[in-house]
Amino acid sequence: MIEQSISHYLRLLFDRSNEIIFFLNDNHEIIYQNRAAEQVINPIQDVLNTQLCHYCDGMTTEDALKSCVECFLKLDKQQEDFQLFIKLKDGSTRPFSASYQSIDEAKGIKVLRLNEVTNQLKTQQTLHQKELTKRILQAQEDERKRISRELHDSIIQNMLNVLVDVRLFKYLSHDELKRKVESTEEALQQLMKSIRNISVELRPSSLDDLGLLSALRSHFKYIEKNYGLSVNFNTNVEDSRFKTEIETAIYRIAQEAVFNSVKYANVDFIQVQLNRLNEQLILTVTDEGKGFDMNEQPRGSGLGLFGMRERADTVGGSFEVISQKNNGTEIKVTVPLDS
Repeated sequence: MIEQSISHYLRLLFDRSNEIIFFLNDNHEIIYQNRAAEQVINPIQDVLNTQLCHYCDGMTTEDALKSCVECFLKLDKQQEDFQLFIKLKDGSTRPFSASYQSIDEAKGIKVLRLNEVTNQLKTQQTLHQKELTKRILQAQEDERKRISRELHDSIIQNMLNVLVDVRLFKYLSHDELKRKVESTEEALQQLMKSIRNISVELRPSSLDDLGLLSALRSHFKYIEKNYGLSVNFNTNVEDSRFKTEIETAIYRIAQEAVFNSVKYANVDFIQVQLNRLNEQLILTVTDEGKGFDMNEQPRGSGLGLFGMRERADTVGGSFEVISQKNNGTEIKVTVPLDS
């Protein structure tokens, strides 16, 4: 009696559940489905003994949004909480959260359970977009503040000093005027240098005119001259040109990674490598400084690492950070190139 009741309730649960349930045989053919499944694909009499691949449009992996590589059916092992795309009877394709397991190994019977995730994905995407926008705006505002302070404390102050000197010219004797003109000339040269440095930080002209390698070499010379830190730069790229978005992403990531080492690592030497290998561009920035615990929030706001990861994502690349306290940090970016 108890077994009959359980069987009855399980049957009700199967038929009335909002969860989509498919029973599959050893050939991955649909042998039964519940009512929820008939809402998204055809009735059982139309799909009976039809392979699931007829309705499947791939699964999400770490490398691709939709892929049939390493398909859960081919691997033929229990999998839980993966994302699967199903072709609906109206011709559209929709993502589902999936779970796949064997329920009768002797007969080769498997069960595939699907749950709707469209609304959850939209919510997650909206939240991610809001958080991303918030961080980008904050980073932009911080950069504007930094440039504003630099303009006020350096450029404007120097310009005021030059202006005062020029106003005094008419009151000076010939010899005094000559000396004052010379000192003013030096002040103007220093002012031009400061403006040029700000301009290079915003967007180095060499990146557009001469390419990625020239821009990186110029930046590393700037780092060595102004921060007293040696940058050992090795590459096999040999002045090749790449897409503008790739060159910009690699330059900005290298710039941020080196500045992070300058600010936090407390080192005198940084190793930078940029190599082309198997149609991939690989950037590695390594220091042997303080490092940090990767299970904790890194020093600073964390926006630097976040920004580097986002830049890598925009060109389809991968971003990896390896660090340990008192054992240095390595940042590695791999960007695919069109063959």
